[in-house]
Amino acid sequence: KRIDLDLQHDRTKVFRTIIGQEIRFFLIKESFNHSNLTRFWTNYPINNQIFERSIFYPLEFIIDDHTKDWSVNIQFNQCGNFEYFFEELKENDNQVKLLSSHERDKKTKFILIDPILTINKQIQITAEQLIVQTMVTKCLPTIGDWPKIFSTACQVGYNMIHFTPIQPLGESDSNYSILDQLNFTDNLFKIANNSGSNSNSDSDNYSDNYSDNYSDNNDITVDKDKNDITVDENE
Repeated sequence: KRIDLDLQHDRTKVFRTIIGQEIRFFLIKESFNHSNLTRFWTNYPINNQIFERSIFYPLEFIIDDHTKDWSVNIQFNQCGNFEYFFEELKENDNQVKLLSSHERDKKTKFILIDPILTINKQIQITAEQLIVQTMVTKCLPTIGDWPKIFSTACQVGYNMIHFTPIQPLGESDSNYSILDQLNFTDNLFKIANNSGSNSNSDSDNYSDNYSDNYSDNNDITVDKDKNDITVDENE
């Protein structure tokens, strides 16, 4: 894939690709009166350094003998939102640059590297292929009834489950008012009351509770195995 570099500074345009792609940045000869003192800069950690948004690394353009176009190749093996720009080389500009937020606003453009996600160590999907179902934890039945709830989500095509916090909730009982960050809520581990011939199970009451307390957010996920979810109640 290629990105054509030009003098227009438009930070609203973001080039997007997936991890593992090699991107070639082209400096077209007609678009810029470049010289041998032009450098390409990026805050992508070229040599596996720890990523720092404000640190930019220089790369030299390679000149094509036939087209005379200048290009820089980068293999993107990390996910994230990275920045780049090019400019004429200044004195002592062969070292890394440290750019403030204000300086980056004036110079850089963005490239977004999406991950490839793996389900059950077999199926690979991109971020755009995620279909997420939110489960409001305080409305869920006990763990023993989870397969019944999750199998419905699987059958209609969801491939990721998002839970609201699974910790004990505070006095307000809000889905995100956490009383104790280090513990699970007891409600998920109580033994379901199956006595009584006409009593409903926790999962039978879930849909009514869920519709009354639904919340739209993203925290943690659960993998599925095709259309079946297995829950180990001993964990």
